[in-house]
Amino acid sequence: MPVATVRAGPIVGAPARRAWLRFSADGFAGLILALLWLRWMGNYVLNSLLGDKRFVPIGETAVVHPVAEGAGRVFLLLLLAACAAAVLFRMNEIPRAGLGRIAVVLAPWAVIAVRDAANGLVRPETLMLPLLVLALAALRPSADVLRWVGVMVGLTAVGSLVLGLLVPEGGIVREASGEYRAADKALVPAAGLLQGMFGSENSLALFLTLGLAMVFLVRPRWLAVSFVVALCLAVLWSSSRSGLLTLSVVLGLAGVCALLRSRALDRALSLVLLGAVTGLLVVGAWLPLQPWKEEAFTTRGGIWRGSLDTWLGQAELLGLGSDWYERVARTATTPFNGGTYHGHNELVHLGVTGGVLLVVATALWFGVQVAATVHPRRDSFVTAGLLAAALVVGGFLEVPLGQVDRSPFWLVGLVPLTILLFDAGRPARPDPTERREPQSQG
Repeated sequence: MPVATVRAGPIVGAPARRAWLRFSADGFAGLILALLWLRWMGNYVLNSLLGDKRFVPIGETAVVHPVAEGAGRVFLLLLLAACAAAVLFRMNEIPRAGLGRIAVVLAPWAVIAVRDAANGLVRPETLMLPLLVLALAALRPSADVLRWVGVMVGLTAVGSLVLGLLVPEGGIVREASGEYRAADKALVPAAGLLQGMFGSENSLALFLTLGLAMVFLVRPRWLAVSFVVALCLAVLWSSSRSGLLTLSVVLGLAGVCALLRSRALDRALSLVLLGAVTGLLVVGAWLPLQPWKEEAFTTRGGIWRGSLDTWLGQAELLGLGSDWYERVARTATTPFNGGTYHGHNELVHLGVTGGVLLVVATALWFGVQVAATVHPRRDSFVTAGLLAAALVVGGFLEVPLGQVDRSPFWLVGLVPLTILLFDAGRPARPDPTERREPQSQG
């Protein structure tokens, strides 16, 4: 009997210790995610409440309230400190995430970082992304932490609606003159275009629709439904066409997922998601290469043509740097309008900023990402598929992915993808459809 008692101690105690370690890693990862959200939302909300927020053409300096700017810097420092602490205290855990996976994730960043360095440009985000990725590799949180991202996206949707209703001068798009923008695309012209805490209606809709896949994970269920309703209302009020398209695609795919999962057809669902993402990728690459008129897609036709001509004519292999649109806007002969902050298509933006090398590196990373995570043996494969589809559709007319220049969207793009990829390195759950040989009773 004493021997049995001694043996029972480690058997009972070991799972409790492992559960504590998993909780601490997920908890610290949740802290990092919250700081990443506050790094931008704290700045944006305070500037919407305290500042004079108006449309600022590209090339001109936006006026940010000092309190909002200070809050953004504080949260940035806290974020960097938290990431550094995770790397320092769990350095030995980094290889377990997979050095190959880490290299694939950071390959696009390396291309654009070197290209910018050749221009003498080093952004704060240039140094922040590898530290953030290494921190996530050290912690290797489970996919469950994405529920917290869903909560943050839901709160962003609710906060945007509140700003639009109670602080319209900060939550609804205004021209540089101070007048509310009267846009033909507004679904409710009298209500204007909701931008919430962001600087434009398209940015708000892009952030919310990319995060919709994580909102579905929120528990309890009534809270998830409330957040989804608020998110849909905010996107509808923004009247962002790209946002409405992404919202429709994600909701449609989510309906298909619910139908197939209710019939335990996970393998078929995985193939549907993979096929949908592949087909959408083809459309996203095909779209800007067509001979559209310059005014097509709200002048995006002209932006695509000018960007592609410059990229392929001047810097096909290495691109022109992540600040090219800013530099062009400051010239007297710029062919673009004041709202051309980027390529307004993911392929165009990647090519212009980093050339063929960045396009190839990003394609390799995204291919590995989708193949590893949209797999029926992964518990989170539906979330991975919906997020991948949202990113691709969002990239039709906007730029959701950027390693050094789109950091406000990392929380709903790069970071969830990285968490899912590292989580894919864990043992997969068994396939219930596989036949197993009976064990011998001898």
